[in-house]
Amino acid sequence: MTETLTEEKVFELAEAVAVDKNLLILGLKLGFKEPKVKMYISTNKRNESSEGTSSMLFDWKRKTPRAQQIPDLIKALNESGFAELVDDFFPSGLAGGVATHAVSAVNPSTAASNTDNAHVSTERLVTDGEITRLASRLPYGRYSQLCEELGFHYNSAQSILVKHQRDSTAAFKEVLQEWKDKGGFMVDLDTALKNSDLGGLIHVYKK
Repeated sequence: MTETLTEEKVFELAEAVAVDKNLLILGLKLGFKEPKVKMYISTNKRNESSEGTSSMLFDWKRKTPRAQQIPDLIKALNESGFAELVDDFFPSGLAGGVATHAVSAVNPSTAASNTDNAHVSTERLVTDGEITRLASRLPYGRYSQLCEELGFHYNSAQSILVKHQRDSTAAFKEVLQEWKDKGGFMVDLDTALKNSDLGGLIHVYKK
């Protein structure tokens, strides 16, 4: 049975890539002309959301045969610098008969070991590298909500955002760093991400 590309997954993916520098490349790989992709990106910036990216993905989905949607999307993600999202959004490793970039000669014992390590790692402090990786993926539209989940008052969060001239990546990085310095554990960050509808990024920042 062919796996279905659900609306929920499209919205989650749209949020995950909304502010990424490779979004233009993804749009081109999905078959859109550059002016059209830039129009979608400008909608994101104008509305400070992932609305433009959602429109792009749904427009592409409507014109793509159902059986080809997931295979074609995986191919486009891999070729535009979003290979890590394939693991997160299509964890089965095979989608529509197409293998993802990480499915080849996996040693079962190694896979089991990695799973165990991933579980244990949630009880440790978040690293600076993980903060940098996550900050670059977080969408502007979820800034206030995630800050609240991490224990920041609205005014404090907005002050940090204004300080960085509304550059959400820089603001997120400062918020996360400050939260980490107070003893931020990975398990708590994961919970905050889930509560902010950003659970799709949990596996991404840990790579």
